[in-house]
Formats: sequence, C-alpha cells, structure tokens
Amino acid sequence: MEVFTIIYTTKERYQAKLSDYGLEKFFSFGLTKFHNAVGYIAPELAQSLRVSDKCDVYSYGVVLLELVTGRKLVESPSEKEVLILRDHAKDLLETGSDSGCFDSRLREFEENELIQVMKLGLVCTTKNPGKRQSMGEVVKILELIRYGMRS
Repeated sequence: MEVFTIIYTTKERYQAKLSDYGLEKFFSFGLTKFHNAVGYIAPELAQSLRVSDKCDVYSYGVVLLELVTGRKLVESPSEKEVLILRDHAKDLLETGSDSGCFDSRLREFEENELIQVMKLGLVCTTKNPGKRQSMGEVVKILELIRYGMRS
C-alpha cells in the first residue's frame, strides 16, 4: 500500500508543510472509526472498509480543494443551505464562475494554476477509484502545473 504525504498550511505564515496521511497506518493499529476524517474518506472505503492507495488519493483531493478555495469541506452559509466543497467546486468550473472562488491568500499564484489544481482535486475525488491517479501521478501533475505553466 502506498502511503503519502498531504500538504497543509501553518496558520502563522500559510506556508505549506508535509504530513503523513496514509490510511493504512490507521488500520494497522486496528482503528476502524474515523471520527474527524468523515468527508475525507473515499466512498468505497466508507461502504466496504477496504483500504487502497486510491482511498488516500481521494483524501488528498479533498485537501487540495480546501487549500485552493480556502473553504471547509462542508459549510452551512444559511440555515437552509449546505455547501459540499466538491460539488460546489465542480459547479463553479462547469459554469465558468471559478474566478472568484479561490482563497485570497494565494495571490502569488496565477489563476490558471489554481484552476488546474482545482480540476486535479476534482479528479482525485471522483467516486470511481479506477479513474483516480496514483499519488506519483498526482505529484507529477502538481509539478507540471507549478513549473510547466511558467515556461
């Protein structure tokens, strides 16, 4: 099983850090309750409790969406409305309304880079695990987005 690291930001300076997020480690200790991980868990894992590297890719995709938008996984803007980040990001891209949805603290990044990262987050969180990339492929895509678009 592939275990990978996720990117998260520190509150002090919003600098990216790396942290281990491999779900296999949870299971190797017999942890079957996810508590705070609800929403980060791939649909197939939630239904069958079968762990694969594609489950980690799903979780990573959720984190990418959170980072690029600055939003939480689930938000409730009003009493009658619940915003699911993945669905919201997909709707924004499909309607072409993505331009104002990015975290304002990401000023140093070009909008096209942010759009590509959002698209990658959506591909990582697709319900069909067979359509998700491996973490190695995700890293290569992120490097291409960051460095390939600037050349």
